[in-house]
Amino acid sequence: ALRVHNNIGLKNLDTAKIYITIGNLLNNEEAAIEYYTKALEIYKAMEVEDEVVARACYMLGKLANKQDYYRRALMIYNKVGADNEHMAEIYYTFAEQADTKEKQLKYYSKSLAIYELSLIHIS
Repeated sequence: ALRVHNNIGLKNLDTAKIYITIGNLLNNEEAAIEYYTKALEIYKAMEVEDEVVARACYMLGKLANKQDYYRRALMIYNKVGADNEHMAEIYYTFAEQADTKEKQLKYYSKSLAIYELSLIHIS
């Protein structure tokens, strides 16, 4: 029984990856959002949190303009130890949408710190 369960789990993860791949390929935002959402539902049910899931959250946040997805992406990126361009873009978006100068400064600073860190790694 355990082997069958593992195979089902692997098929679910494969299905989620295909949903994300299709979402990445589509030029239609509404359809892409639908595929990313399906993938995230599978990942959530399987309790998977990795960079692939964070990327899907990031794309949903960007396409659907929803901070909840951005926040989930940040949480996962922080959990897996990834400081990357997506995190910087999310902080930049938060800064642009912030309602106080303090929040703007906080988020722009976080975004800048990540970009500066990536410049150091490049050189």
